[in-house]
Amino acid sequence: MQHVRAREILAMLEKQIFPASHFELQLLWQFYRPKPWSMDHTLPFLKMPHPLQGRYQERFLNQPATVQFFFFAPAYVFSYSSRGSCPAQGNRLLDRWLDPVFDEGCVHGSHMALWCTIRTFSKHAIELGNQQPPSPVFFVKPNNCIQRTGQIPVSSHIGEVHHEIECVLRLNQQFEPEAIAVGLDLTDRLVQSELRSEQLPWTKGKCFKSSAYIGGFRDWHGSFEDLVSEESGFKLNLWVNNTLVQSAWLSEMTITPRAQIEELKTWAPIAAGDYLFTGTPSGVGQLHPNDSIYATLEDREGTIFSSIETRCK
Repeated sequence: MQHVRAREILAMLEKQIFPASHFELQLLWQFYRPKPWSMDHTLPFLKMPHPLQGRYQERFLNQPATVQFFFFAPAYVFSYSSRGSCPAQGNRLLDRWLDPVFDEGCVHGSHMALWCTIRTFSKHAIELGNQQPPSPVFFVKPNNCIQRTGQIPVSSHIGEVHHEIECVLRLNQQFEPEAIAVGLDLTDRLVQSELRSEQLPWTKGKCFKSSAYIGGFRDWHGSFEDLVSEESGFKLNLWVNNTLVQSAWLSEMTITPRAQIEELKTWAPIAAGDYLFTGTPSGVGQLHPNDSIYATLEDREGTIFSSIETRCK
């Protein structure tokens, strides 16, 4: 029965997730067969490079042994152990299984909101010729703007799609952070500018399909102050076609996440599970078909907490 189940998982991996070579399937089968219910299959995760180990190890080991065995081990084998490996795809699989918010493309809660704060980095406000507001200003994206995996549909969008990397927080019942991720607030800059010039709401420039691309969330229960601390804070990096185009520590924010949430709490119907997009640094720019995208949220030690690796189509 155990071997039957393992074969079912192999079939799923081969047909539904990504093509696997005969060599990879044989490698995975050998990996399973000797002691299918031992803990030996956890060892490869303990040998991962340090950033990946920090990203997956604790949550992986907290899963039941059967879940580790049938779902996480194959992702590791295909991603890091074979000559046909695909690390980016494997990371997306691991993020999906480990992240309680996303399950086969579904999002946490049917009524969650994405609260997005504008001009929180003064240099970004300056580069667009805007004044920084004296208090936080927000817009809201519906949750069906979220894209979790796959390529960014640039060519099918009529207009100019611009990148804005941000730190995304998932809020708990006390409206404190419970998880963090890197995100891309994709913006149709041309439409936004036209609507703004007519003093009209610029929803069309912000809330189109796939305009909220979010990397894997990582559980994090620090304070809003910890996010921007010069000792323990985080850094955003975005590479387009291997060129670093946006890079900033969250400590450079002039409208802090704490100020953002305190303002929201005075009037907004925020709820547990909502997301807070905390604003983008300078360096925003237009995306084009075939552009490669790599975005990271890392700590002071260089450990990557969340990442996005994709292309534009």
